[in-house]
Amino acid sequence: MDNKWVLVANASEAYLYETERLGKEMHLIKTFSHPESRAKGAELVSDRPGRTKADSGYGMATRGDPDEAKALEADRFARELADVLNKGRTNNAYRYLALAAAPHFQGLLKSHLNEHTLEKVTHIISKDFTTCDLRELPKRLKENAQEFALN
Repeated sequence: MDNKWVLVANASEAYLYETERLGKEMHLIKTFSHPESRAKGAELVSDRPGRTKADSGYGMATRGDPDEAKALEADRFARELADVLNKGRTNNAYRYLALAAAPHFQGLLKSHLNEHTLEKVTHIISKDFTTCDLRELPKRLKENAQEFALN
């Protein structure tokens, strides 16, 4: 079993592929969608922000920051994807792993991978390739993975 899983992701969608080697033919295993990450921040916060007494003792402060809600949704999606990758490693579904995601989401994703799964990562590609079609993707990944090779 020398197969490699390749996760191509951003904060709202992800594609999990299997290949023998980066740059070779890839087969889609699963598609993930997290529409909450695409929602406007205000849509994720219930009604109006709550109010509380300001720390200074004067005036009022607000709670329910829409940016925080979007960050929380991105983190939830990263955790969901990491769970899939962690379980795949536990079940010996792959031998190697490559991660392709925008830098911020890449960091979220790696923070939720356990140490054993992180040991399987051979390439980190800090770019969002979720819009690439399957014919173009292997070439783009291979071109960008060279400088990010870990093993």
